[in-house]
Amino acid sequence: MENRCDSKIIVRLPDKLSDLVNALPIFSILRQNFLNSSITALIESKNASLLKGLEIDHILEFEKKPRFAPVLKNGEDVITFLQKKDYDIGIVMPWSFSAYYLFYQGMVKRRIGFHKPFCGFMLTDIVNEDSYKDLLTPLKIKESSWEVSLFAENRNSNVLQVGMQGFFDKKGPSIKWTKEFIHFILNELPSAEVILFGNTKNKKIALEFLDNFPKRVSFLSTNLSLPKKVNAISSLSVLVAKDRDLLSLTKGLNTAKVDLSELVTSQGLLVEDMFLKIREALLDSLKNTSEMANFSEYEPIESGVVSVSNRIKEDKKIGVIILAGGMGRRLGFDKPKGFLSLGNQTLYDILLKKADGADKIGILTSPITFEKTWDYIKDKKVDLFTKKAYPTECGSGVSPEGNGALFEAVVYSRFWNEWKDLDLISVIAIDNPLADPLDAELLSTQKELAVIGVGRDKNEEKLGVLCKKGKSLAVREYFTLKKDGMEGLGYSGSFAAKPKFFEAVAKESLPFYRVKKKQQVFFERLLIDGFSYAEDFDVIEKERSKCFFPIKEKKDVFNYCKLQGIGGSK
Repeated sequence: MENRCDSKIIVRLPDKLSDLVNALPIFSILRQNFLNSSITALIESKNASLLKGLEIDHILEFEKKPRFAPVLKNGEDVITFLQKKDYDIGIVMPWSFSAYYLFYQGMVKRRIGFHKPFCGFMLTDIVNEDSYKDLLTPLKIKESSWEVSLFAENRNSNVLQVGMQGFFDKKGPSIKWTKEFIHFILNELPSAEVILFGNTKNKKIALEFLDNFPKRVSFLSTNLSLPKKVNAISSLSVLVAKDRDLLSLTKGLNTAKVDLSELVTSQGLLVEDMFLKIREALLDSLKNTSEMANFSEYEPIESGVVSVSNRIKEDKKIGVIILAGGMGRRLGFDKPKGFLSLGNQTLYDILLKKADGADKIGILTSPITFEKTWDYIKDKKVDLFTKKAYPTECGSGVSPEGNGALFEAVVYSRFWNEWKDLDLISVIAIDNPLADPLDAELLSTQKELAVIGVGRDKNEEKLGVLCKKGKSLAVREYFTLKKDGMEGLGYSGSFAAKPKFFEAVAKESLPFYRVKKKQQVFFERLLIDGFSYAEDFDVIEKERSKCFFPIKEKKDVFNYCKLQGIGGSK
């Protein structure tokens, strides 16, 4: 067996995009098993961008013509190059005589490839299976997961986007059907946008077609460079298409897919059936939900260390974000919670006044609160971020994805270029009128993340507990405390973090949890899962009566107004 520390390995990758995507996991497996060996990818130039971020030492880009004497980008022919480099192992992934011929003539010592008639003499190891993973069998590599992961430069995760391709082809659904279908999507998924993919031949048809729709429908040419095509697919929540290459890209980009070619029959296709397939694909993409963390190894934080400096914010650029994606139904209120009146002021009035003086102010909404919130702030200097709404598991409703959408919604928004230059971003919840987004102690932190902790009234209180494990910060949610209980500081819902922390968490894409409420199942992400990504943190203990009074139920409104000596709510 080859020395797994210093072998020189070269992999000839497939040319067809759909095959290439499925072949990419080979590099992570080779790296795990061949330690410090040199790993080289031989790939057609037009596809080379797909290798970004993979564990590859060298990428050789070539042009296919001439077929049996392809040329590298620097003008040198591939065979001569291979002969000079003296490779130990060559893995040929295409079922191609010309690909086998390259490694044979290039004098690669060990040549592994699939069985192909009249080609066996050019290989040292013939694999009789047809899976790319089987090409590793001769190397006696242990069982490894074959997972595709593609790198997307610019993701846009703010909106639930439905991509549609193949609807203007002769064999595709009719224009009339497509119009009906898009109307159906826009009605059933209030947060959705539809992107029609097409080539230059049908662009004119598509643009005329779009005149009938609001701005939630747009056209995107499929004649894009590969990096732009990857970025476009990565921004989608679901792709409906029949193009094999487009569909293959969804595999490594966490994008749900619906194969149109399997659904369109001679009898046509019902609008409702097509939507059910989209809904099913979206739910499938969420079903790999996470379990709550095991907190047995976490130590509750009993008290916080107030930052040593009490410098106020004059020397820092501060942004403030109010989390306001929910409705006030538990309060008997049919509007976004921010419009709840406490005396003669709404929650928005109270908290935006406290944020006055910040360099930037933003509000995180959801599709159900966006429109009314926009009407309220459109004349104010406030940036509006929004999260997506996914179908619920039962019934036909939709539900926002939770406050865990915060980091992606902010970082992938059109406002980020202005926010990323701030020193700190302070975050508060709309239902806490005592929250101070410009708290001097909070903003004096020198750490990547600072969180305000408060005392808990009692162990059964619906308030998470701040915990730590080594250098990691976490919040144990209140509903995991019922059996064993846990003393410690409660999480107030207020924190401040550096922009680089927002970027780090946004790239991780926080997990979904399956949540059941009132016989309905929906999917939610929690922003507290992002705290563990902070390189360092402060926990600042504050007196509860001065900074924390959550308004969750009707009785909270009465008690708050009584405490403040003001009139009731409206």
